[in-house]
Amino acid sequence: MMEEENSVTIIFALTGMGLLYGIYNIIKVINVTPKEINPKEQKSEDQENLVQGDPIILTKTQVDRLKLISDLISNGANVFLFWEYLCMTAFVLLFGALIFYTAEHHPGTAYTTVAFCVGAFTSMLCGFIGMRIATTTNYRTAYKAQ
Repeated sequence: MMEEENSVTIIFALTGMGLLYGIYNIIKVINVTPKEINPKEQKSEDQENLVQGDPIILTKTQVDRLKLISDLISNGANVFLFWEYLCMTAFVLLFGALIFYTAEHHPGTAYTTVAFCVGAFTSMLCGFIGMRIATTTNYRTAYKAQ
C-alpha cells in the first residue's frame, strides 16, 4: 500500500513539474517579439544569430508582414477548428447515444457514455490548446531560429 501511495505521489509531482516547465516555455516564447533594427545600430542580444553571430536585420515592413502572416494562419486555424469541432460534436452526440442504448451494462446508467463523452471533449480541448500554442508561437519561433 505504501508503494502505491509513493507511486501516485511521484506521478503527480512529475506531472506538476512538466506543467510548470511547459508554462515557463510558453511565457518565454510569447515574450519574443521581432524588432525593427537599423543596420547601423549595434547588435541586439535578442536578435543575435548564434550560428553566424550576425544580427537579424528586419525592416518595419518585414516585421509587419511577419505579424500579418501569423494572424492569417491563426484565423485560418480558428475557422478550421470551429468546423472540425462542430462535426466532432455531432459525432460524439450520435455515438454517445448509440453507446447509451447499446453498451451500458445496467439500463438507466450512463457510466460508459459519460466516460466516452468526457474523453472526447477532453481530447478536443487538448487539440484546441495545442493549436492556439502553435499559432501563437509559430512566427516567434521562426524569428528566433533564423
